[in-house]
Amino acid sequence: MNLDFQDIFNELLNILPSGWENAIFMAEYTSGSYSMRCYSKESNNNYINVMKMKGISKPQVIKTYKALNDIFQKERMELVESSWYAITLKFDKNGKFSSDFDYNSHEENVLEYLEQWEQKNVL
Repeated sequence: MNLDFQDIFNELLNILPSGWENAIFMAEYTSGSYSMRCYSKESNNNYINVMKMKGISKPQVIKTYKALNDIFQKERMELVESSWYAITLKFDKNGKFSSDFDYNSHEENVLEYLEQWEQKNVL
């Protein structure tokens, strides 16, 4: 695994609100497509999708997700047969982070997979 997590976090900093404390990011891939989500914990301890936050530029979020896809695609192309289908990163402003890779294909039930991911991680 050659992912440079610092590069990933540097990109994510472009879309996190000022004063952020905790965040969760997820990228999931199927054949020919991908989706990404980034959530920041608010003062009420609820996570909110950065795409729905006031003051966060949607074009900047899209630009950041495209840059992250470039990073991830390079890694996934190198792995070919043993590539992951989803990555979840949990991190805080103090530099503590964890990563979780899912190597199981979810092509047949993407919506169900995303709903289960949200239930587990941000709801």
